[in-house]
Amino acid sequence: MGFPQKRVLDHDAFFSGLGGEYVCPRCSSRVEELPSQCNVCKLTLVSSPHLARSYHHLFPVPPFTEGISAIGGTVSSGVSKVVQCFACQRKLDGANATGDDQTPSVCGGCKSIFCFQCDVYIHEKLHNCPGCENQNAGC
Repeated sequence: MGFPQKRVLDHDAFFSGLGGEYVCPRCSSRVEELPSQCNVCKLTLVSSPHLARSYHHLFPVPPFTEGISAIGGTVSSGVSKVVQCFACQRKLDGANATGDDQTPSVCGGCKSIFCFQCDVYIHEKLHNCPGCENQNAGC
């Protein structure tokens, strides 16, 4: 994989196709757009911002374990434990959950508890577990 540089066209430059504004780092041929493959040396060419934006698709957040049993939902007296969502601080009572939308879930890495809405947001939009990121930050 190569990260081409954007350069103006020199008079003596070698280019393939119409001669774009990006230069292949391996063979110095010109390419028109990114991401693409160099027509001469077949090197995959991407821009670093494009790679950074697609990084979360390469390493998705593992699914969380759902249910109160995953968090040890009862204390020694047998009374259900009320817990809070790590992200939104909403109180969750897994014993009285009336459906999938109220069932708490637990991250397998940091063991943080999340409500259904935060779980969905983490997996579909954020692409990082806040609990794991908090632990990695040394807070």
